[in-house]
Amino acid sequence: MTIALPSTAVDAAPERRARVGEPIPLPPLLTLVGSIPMVGRVGPWRALQDAWTKATSGARQVILMPGDAGAGKTRLVTEFARHVHHDGAAVLYGTCSEEQTVPYQPFAEAVDHVASLDPVTVSRYFGTGAAELARLVPRRAAGLGLPVPVGRGDPDAERARLFGAVISLITELADGRPLLLVLDDLHWARRPTIDLLGELVHDQTLGNVLIVCSYRSAPADTGEALRSALPELRRSPGVTRVRLGGFDTEEIADFVEAAAGHHVGRDLEAAVDLLARETDGNPFLLVELWLHLIDTGRLARRNNRWTVVRPLTDAVGRIASRLPPELRELFLTKGRVAVALDRRAYRDQTRRPRPSTSRARHRSSAGDRVPMAAATSRRTWGWSSSLTNPAAVGMPRR
Repeated sequence: MTIALPSTAVDAAPERRARVGEPIPLPPLLTLVGSIPMVGRVGPWRALQDAWTKATSGARQVILMPGDAGAGKTRLVTEFARHVHHDGAAVLYGTCSEEQTVPYQPFAEAVDHVASLDPVTVSRYFGTGAAELARLVPRRAAGLGLPVPVGRGDPDAERARLFGAVISLITELADGRPLLLVLDDLHWARRPTIDLLGELVHDQTLGNVLIVCSYRSAPADTGEALRSALPELRRSPGVTRVRLGGFDTEEIADFVEAAAGHHVGRDLEAAVDLLARETDGNPFLLVELWLHLIDTGRLARRNNRWTVVRPLTDAVGRIASRLPPELRELFLTKGRVAVALDRRAYRDQTRRPRPSTSRARHRSSAGDRVPMAAATSRRTWGWSSSLTNPAAVGMPRR
């Protein structure tokens, strides 16, 4: 099943002025559009929509979204963010990276987006907490005429002021319109970031807000800060856990239909069976294996339809032989997706310029990355992954 989403065009240079009563622009990383319509994820989408309905009624809601690497978490939250923004909501986005150099990284990226608006709008939203918020976006402080506060001796007091300023900013943004705050890749979050998240979750004054937290579900991938905080977060009122697993066979057929651009018939049944058997429904692997079948001539266009023209029996072994050793296990782990992915290997293989707000990365949703062109017949190994970019396929991201 393909989820119908707004098809509004994204301006390459969105207007940066947010007038009172109008939504602020969508964060740039969320404007990237996947090459394949999003498919599947009906249950998780419904859970997001249910939480959003409660949030727009004045409640504070939190979605915890664990999933394997490549499950499409970023793609799903990106599409949902575009959906609610189209309806007039305010949207903030921030992500964590493995090698964090920015304190409170996802919150700093979210605040940076607000700070990139015109000075009058920034002054309105930052309010009396402007000096504290400037600590999160020091590179913009001078342009906004804000002094970056220096240490005042009591770290606990400084942290309390900063947390209060962030809560006040979110409250102001949610005044008159609902707010969606996306915190992506929290498995890499450090303790201060998780502490600030906990403060938001437990704050009794927040309302009209939905916070979506995505992270890898494998224990080996989850940092100690998040792992130790999850039990209490899950017990908190208004918190819902929505796990993303692999696609089932019907959803894999939907993926093939979206990638091929036509209904799946007998000519593609063997491809659907192979994808289901070898990827365990992991969206990232689905995209890569589908493109590999095209690259190697096993799938070809005949009478405006993609069809299997060569045996698929050795497809997986051959694709694995083309991958760097660090990634080979992804395709050789039959019937089960390897969850202990080496992020560094992905980064080294996919290094390319990324748009950024404040050192932000984005991904897509076919796996955690965006597929290059689903109907491309030739390409070299370069990952178009939502593990590397948020606009991904109608499948998912990391």
